[in-house]
Amino acid sequence: MMKLLRVLLILTITSTAGALLPGNGLAAQETPFMIYGWVDYSDSASVNDLSIVITNANTDKAFDVETDDGSNYYQVLADSGSVSAGNVLHFCVSDGGTLNTAEFDHAVSDTEIGNGGFECNITIGAPDLIVDSIVLNPNCSSAGDAIFVNKANEIRVNVKNAGVRNVTGAFDVCFAVDGEQIDCATISGSLPVDQNETVTIIWTPDCTGYAPDSISTGRPITMTVTADCNTDIAEENETNNGLSKEDVSAYVNGFASKNFDCDADEPLAQLTGYEGVDLYGGVVYNVSGAMTELTAGTSVTRVHHIEIPDGMTVEAARLYLYWYDGSSTPPGSQASLDVNVAGVSYTTPDRSYIDQVPYANSGNAPEGTYVYDVTSQVTGTGDYTVKIGNTQSSGKATLYGEMLLVVYEDPAENPDNRMRLWITEGFDILNAWQCYCVSTAEATATVTFSGTIDTTDITSATLVTVVTPRRSSNSNLLINGETVVSDAWNAEAYPDSEVCVDERDISANLKASNNTVGFERDRHTPIHASNAILMVRGRPGVALPGDINGDGIVTTADAAIALQMAVSGECSDVADVSGDGRVTSLDALMILQKSVS
Repeated sequence: MMKLLRVLLILTITSTAGALLPGNGLAAQETPFMIYGWVDYSDSASVNDLSIVITNANTDKAFDVETDDGSNYYQVLADSGSVSAGNVLHFCVSDGGTLNTAEFDHAVSDTEIGNGGFECNITIGAPDLIVDSIVLNPNCSSAGDAIFVNKANEIRVNVKNAGVRNVTGAFDVCFAVDGEQIDCATISGSLPVDQNETVTIIWTPDCTGYAPDSISTGRPITMTVTADCNTDIAEENETNNGLSKEDVSAYVNGFASKNFDCDADEPLAQLTGYEGVDLYGGVVYNVSGAMTELTAGTSVTRVHHIEIPDGMTVEAARLYLYWYDGSSTPPGSQASLDVNVAGVSYTTPDRSYIDQVPYANSGNAPEGTYVYDVTSQVTGTGDYTVKIGNTQSSGKATLYGEMLLVVYEDPAENPDNRMRLWITEGFDILNAWQCYCVSTAEATATVTFSGTIDTTDITSATLVTVVTPRRSSNSNLLINGETVVSDAWNAEAYPDSEVCVDERDISANLKASNNTVGFERDRHTPIHASNAILMVRGRPGVALPGDINGDGIVTTADAAIALQMAVSGECSDVADVSGDGRVTSLDALMILQKSVS
């Protein structure tokens, strides 16, 4: 019926056109103006139950819109008296409900007036919120799809309105890992059609839930982000709000110090028996061997020369081998070495310290320090031959070099040889590189020498630190948080090796208790913190814990004095052997036990 009416109208306009011209003595007759078109959903399906209102915003005139049940066609038969060029026509269209709608304005042009109308096809629908991208740590360009445990991670997503209607209210965007919600953020205000909004959260995965099984692998996780997770916005499609990222793994960031990993221990371990022990004697060491690549089945021989003062005896000797795996892809393999010292073979180390950065683009294979207790082979001053063989069936291990460390003691207990000794050992990769989300502070390994020191009687405090490989700059030695040496460890201790030793007196830098040493790296090439050894001497010497009466030995008399102090509330660093800041019956008991031993 509407199509026939449109044809009859056009014929009428044609047959009467001459009578409508001005100058014939008649008033100008209004000419017909037709608006028509078809209405579809956003998926191109026809809207066959139309509700459409068209109003001239300039005159407030509401037009009669003709529609047919079962058809998506509409038309308006107006005239030039009700529509003029420049008028704004306001359209409100729906399918009778409140979800699928369209509302817009149309400005009438001179051309449309001359043509006697215009065609306006309409698409109705609703907002449609989607997440079209998830980016992890966007400022860490080389980290890929890695999430770092025990560290703040930035998660940035892009939310888009892919519908045909603006979002006018606030809605939430929720983040989940393996189905468990970790955070939500709110987008306030409007989100127009085809526009995007960036949403960012900071997430710190805890060690309990997300730590990987080993440093050589990551823990696979699935991250899902859902727009309008609380269904605050009525949408055209409520099933496409989420986006999942399944190629994500949680790692310990191996370029950061082990101070920041999931292990409560410090990056360098205190050697049992040398955690601030008081003894009469000293320490000597020797670095030997150029950097050497050992392919499967090959070996290399080195010689270490050790000199200890006359009259001294060897209390302990430890051989440190610093190595890295030559594999090109993670997880790689740890070095398998046969170590022969003075004719005695060791197939497994006494201690093994490993670090790795499996998510890195390169240098992602295991590296470490192997430690061998060779006390029985080192008897005093002399040369000690060490042969190292790679027992792997394939692959290669590269030796940075090695160090033989000897602790000697003075049987005569000469007061001049009395000292307090700390020995720490380990392996910690340090690499300050924003591309891998590591700051200089995070690339600083801090080791604590626990216990108290009488700083007024110190005559020397020798600190020996060991790092591989050699770097010419940007590696700094810190004592108690302050930089003592810039560009430290910039020379190898043996020709063509990559073992660097810094030895210096730090008496002026020590405090009364819990001194720290820091290995700081502030450049994007790694160093490896491996050893820190502190020897503090004095005469009458460093205060001997428990020697309250100052006679140079710990006896039951000191225990009795400690008990009296506990009763009176008096405090003394020498009496506080437990280190809890007070003198109690526990300190008296510990002193008594020490006097007996």
